[in-house]
Amino acid sequence: MPHNPPADVDERPVVIDGAGTLGRKIAAVYAAGGSDVHIFDLSAQQREAARDYVEVHVAETQRMLGLHPARRGRVEISDDLQETVAGGWMVIEAVPESVDIKTEVFGELDRLAEPDAILCSNSSSIPTSQMIGKVEHPERVLNTHYQQPPELNAVELMSCGKTDQGVIEALMEKLPHYGLVPFWVRRESDGF
Repeated sequence: MPHNPPADVDERPVVIDGAGTLGRKIAAVYAAGGSDVHIFDLSAQQREAARDYVEVHVAETQRMLGLHPARRGRVEISDDLQETVAGGWMVIEAVPESVDIKTEVFGELDRLAEPDAILCSNSSSIPTSQMIGKVEHPERVLNTHYQQPPELNAVELMSCGKTDQGVIEALMEKLPHYGLVPFWVRRESDGF
């Protein structure tokens, strides 16, 4: 079944599931680009640290990526995944590199996220095809492999093997609005 990415992305938040080092850097990029960002993590300390990181680095991120949005995005944190993903147009998982954890996370995200939300992994070592065992709608799942934003602004986009091509095309068009440079990788790989 084809997946049509949301038409109203500019009014909807980006969701980050995992507030570690890369999760908070990705959050800073989207907030710097003008999108509201919702961050979920089980650890209160990680959530607070992620929000603080974005607040401290958002202006620097805008400078580094040449971003001049009408406003900077607001950051909200939560320990309730359903609350966090509500309304999100894109959900990016940045949880520990474990296929079991990521499989569970994607099953939850598929169940809880908006039906038109794009579900992304940031994994560098596990192909997304190995994470979709509990996903009913794999056509909206892909790997968005961020390097180390904002210092390195490249993002590799890789299908899970079932990703609707329209999802990848939509991200190829949208990600440059955040100062990111997307590369459509035509096969799954690990590492860069």
